[in-house]
Amino acid sequence: TVLGHGAMGGTLGTTADGASNNVAIGHTAMGGTFYDSQTDGCIAIGYLALSGAINDIDGTVAIGKSALALNTFGASNTAIGYNAMAENVSGWGNIAIGQSAMSQTGGANPQDSDHNIFIGNLSGSGDWSAGANAKNGYNVCVGGYTMDSALAGADHNTCVGYASLSAITTGESNVAVGRSAGNAITTGICNVAIGGYNDGTHSAPLV
Repeated sequence: TVLGHGAMGGTLGTTADGASNNVAIGHTAMGGTFYDSQTDGCIAIGYLALSGAINDIDGTVAIGKSALALNTFGASNTAIGYNAMAENVSGWGNIAIGQSAMSQTGGANPQDSDHNIFIGNLSGSGDWSAGANAKNGYNVCVGGYTMDSALAGADHNTCVGYASLSAITTGESNVAVGRSAGNAITTGICNVAIGGYNDGTHSAPLV
């Protein structure tokens, strides 16, 4: 299903011309070049959604302006919201829901980050190409501005609550529940922070 100027209008490779069961709605949605590898079962809705060069990214969903705009090799990603996962290139199995969620994952290594879930306005939206320029994976965050700093090798973190773990950069295996919970953690490992303060200026105590 194709609807919109330039939607799914890119050049097809010799094997990509057999691409099937895709939906592209919006100006240049899924409109980039298809490499010589068939891509099936994708949904792109919105201006520039999933508009980069495409190579075997089966099962990818991009809804919103510029959602997954640069995605090339990353399969099984779901991005819903304006600019959601806009710079992802090869990371796969990620879920980003909310405006600019997981939006700045550019750089040689961050663009290959896998198995993250960021739900909320600007969740996971920091510049991942800053600092160590490292991959970040297996993080689960729910809430606006969660884990929204310059991540540089942060793995296996879980946070629920507005602005929780918002200062973390390289920390691993931390759990934070509550508004601003754990937002004093930057490089810490295996911490648990439960509870939050409504004024937004403090972090929940570590348990």
